[in-house]
Amino acid sequence: MMMSTVLNDPTPIGPRLTEKQIEIRDLVARGLTAKEIAVRLGISHRTVEWHREEIYKRMGVGNAIEMIRKMLDADRP
Repeated sequence: MMMSTVLNDPTPIGPRLTEKQIEIRDLVARGLTAKEIAVRLGISHRTVEWHREEIYKRMGVGNAIEMIRKMLDADRP
């Protein structure tokens, strides 16, 4: 099962993420900074930071490392 599919299922890790949040979550997981993501998506870095905090809240994590760990755990059978 692909990680993106699992991560947008509300059952294993909480409420669904929006398409923009999924896009930002994936870029955060790849190690991009808020400013790098902002340039790539053509939005303000503060908007990226807001989305990132919402992602963390919805996933029940406090930072990118916990988010990635939860993503990997959700992808395991």
